[in-house]
Amino acid sequence: MADWHWEPVTDDLLNGLPSDAQRRVRQLAEELTVRESMIFLDGHGFTGEPPGLRTIQQGPLMLVYLTDVRGERVVIIQVNWIGLGWEQRPTSPLEDRGPLTIPRHARIYSLLSVLLVNTRVTVHTSNQFV
Repeated sequence: MADWHWEPVTDDLLNGLPSDAQRRVRQLAEELTVRESMIFLDGHGFTGEPPGLRTIQQGPLMLVYLTDVRGERVVIIQVNWIGLGWEQRPTSPLEDRGPLTIPRHARIYSLLSVLLVNTRVTVHTSNQFV
């Protein structure tokens, strides 16, 4: 895997996520980094067209990321997490069942950072919907 690594686009991108979500982000980002290092073997010497913005989803987690092939890194741009808060979980498995695909007690975390290239402006938003 040489020098490949992953990093969030801003240092505070994962702030506000539950600890389980942060753990799963790190795990998926590590897997992505290994995969990308195996696909782009040239790394620094890569001369082709770099891949664009991509997404990957596993369960309640969705990552939006860029692969910086020449920099040998995966940059996490956005994190979306849909999960039940521990303090709001239904006490009975039959409680709150219905036609909704997202439970009434679901929390949707969407953490987005946009980095504008060749400018000094960085926009960071963090939203939590309940």
